[in-house]
Amino acid sequence: MKRFPLSSVCALLVFILASLTIADIKFFDDETLGRIALTFVLGYLWFGISQLVAEAKNINSFKHIAIVFLGFLPMLFITFGDTSQLYRLVLII
Repeated sequence: MKRFPLSSVCALLVFILASLTIADIKFFDDETLGRIALTFVLGYLWFGISQLVAEAKNINSFKHIAIVFLGFLPMLFITFGDTSQLYRLVLII
């Protein structure tokens, strides 16, 4: 948790979301729940990878935070953006 705080938060949120879904407690429809879960899973992977790269390249914390959130914005757009454009964006990326 100390080395990968953002990845740990995403993993915890996916666990909570999955537990609530298993208990049949839903605050959103199934499609929105899937998109939220996908966002947390992508965040888990992205934040972990970016932390490892920042440690390997000795990137200062300000640059690291900027890279983390600027890199995460396209993932949010892919998961919550217009689904008619989704397939084109995935192919481009």
